[in-house]
Amino acid sequence: LDSTSISSSYVEHIYVAKDGSLWLGTWGGGLNHFNPGTEVFTAYSFDANDPNSLSNNFVSDVLEDEQGNIWVATQYGVNRLDSKTQKFKHFLNNPDDERSLSYNICSKIFMDAEGILWFGTGWVWEDSEAGGLNRYHSQTEDFTRYTHDSKNSKSLISNKVMEIFE
Repeated sequence: LDSTSISSSYVEHIYVAKDGSLWLGTWGGGLNHFNPGTEVFTAYSFDANDPNSLSNNFVSDVLEDEQGNIWVATQYGVNRLDSKTQKFKHFLNNPDDERSLSYNICSKIFMDAEGILWFGTGWVWEDSEAGGLNRYHSQTEDFTRYTHDSKNSKSLISNKVMEIFE
């Protein structure tokens, strides 16, 4: 009940930001930012009445990009928290747009050596074959999708991407 404490005790992911603060993704409690100087948590959660809020409270991964924005993988899309405005932009799957995120359940965010962001989607506990690997294009704010193709032996072996390595 303390507004300056963490929003949930089920922490799924912890990320240490460049400034030494902590970003904690919780399972059902949204995103939390911990300031070690003040020892205060700031909670970010889904609000149906606020289009600039987090898109979902089930957070699986968090990453800070080179511009200081915080990227959040959730069970309903990818979110980018603008470091200046403190507003979220949502990146969701649009079945009519092949340049959108391949699937809304995002498990992993990875930044490669060139600063390119990659998103692993798909859910291992789901019967659906949806998901894939997504490369983000910062200039156009869209994605290139890499998915499993049973006719192509060089495609992904599965669309359930839970980890990304370089």
